[in-house]
Amino acid sequence: MFSFLFLILSPFFIIALYIFLKFMWRPEAKDEKGKQILTKAYRNALPIFPIGWLIIEGYDRFIQPLSLEIYRDVITMFMWLTFIVLGFSIAVLNKEARQSPSYNIN
Repeated sequence: MFSFLFLILSPFFIIALYIFLKFMWRPEAKDEKGKQILTKAYRNALPIFPIGWLIIEGYDRFIQPLSLEIYRDVITMFMWLTFIVLGFSIAVLNKEARQSPSYNIN
């Protein structure tokens, strides 16, 4: 089951990684607008991993114990999802900032 999810998430993860690295290597990532875009993108992506970890921990403790392999796969999936949200948040926020020069990120 998890191999199917990883197969589905892999292209999105690679695209998000490309978006993130492309944005970080640009000079505009270091100016004020770029820092605001990164801050907002981090704010969008940050809750995914801790909330997912709490869900999997609660499931493991109160519903059914999970094997180490399943636990590892689910945690890896949450890390990928966090990075996917980060990459696509950067893409959306960057596009909005470029379309409207007076666009306020916050």
